[in-house]
Amino acid sequence: MFVVLSRIFILSFGLSIAAPAVAADALPSPESLAISNALPERLEAALVLLDAQRADVPRFAFERQTYKKGAKTEIKQFDPSRAQAERWSVSFPSIDDNPKKHAKLTKKYAGWDGNSDKALMIPDLRKRMAGGARFLREAENAEIFEFDIADDYFLEGGGRKAEISKHIKGEIAIDIYSKTIRWIRYYAPEHFRPISIVKLKFYEIIQYVAPAWAGGPLVRVYETSKVQGSAPFTRINVDEIMVNDNIVPAG
Repeated sequence: MFVVLSRIFILSFGLSIAAPAVAADALPSPESLAISNALPERLEAALVLLDAQRADVPRFAFERQTYKKGAKTEIKQFDPSRAQAERWSVSFPSIDDNPKKHAKLTKKYAGWDGNSDKALMIPDLRKRMAGGARFLREAENAEIFEFDIADDYFLEGGGRKAEISKHIKGEIAIDIYSKTIRWIRYYAPEHFRPISIVKLKFYEIIQYVAPAWAGGPLVRVYETSKVQGSAPFTRINVDEIMVNDNIVPAG
């Protein structure tokens, strides 16, 4: 998952643009399982369930809607059964209503790696929580834990790359009834500079999680991205919502 920050940066959670997700079929290593022993009981149980749900998952199709500052900007569909360059099809803006924009977006998504369904899944989180997690509060029938980012967390784009894990904190909500992850939040508690010429005064990504289908893997179904800051001659103001729905196994 990534977010464009004006024309300055692209957000990528510890991964390059060419590889926007951890392999969905990668099972946790014995080392990561050992790390998980230090986690609170309810959080550990949720991660064990996450591992089970991620095993032997079929490829799946879905629709994505994107909104920027409240306005719908894109609707597109992903189908892994198609040839790689044709897996994303853009339905809004349509070829009739805005042929130039439609062609631009179609060309853009033809260059993606064809694994957007795998990128939608929640990867093994133990490495990210290698420093442990702490109970924070209980709210709306969920226990919320906070954690420091223990793995790499990059901002990259424009030929530059900045590792910002020391500036970012994490929170995760576990439903007390279903014992599954409800949402994950990444945020910066203070202003920070990813590079010397860019100052970010607000940074928050919230990923709302649900099963892709009954008995299916947990995926990001609703995601908000809000980033505010400044760079030379420009202000950075990201306010985006991404909705993933109509998720069905392919074929």
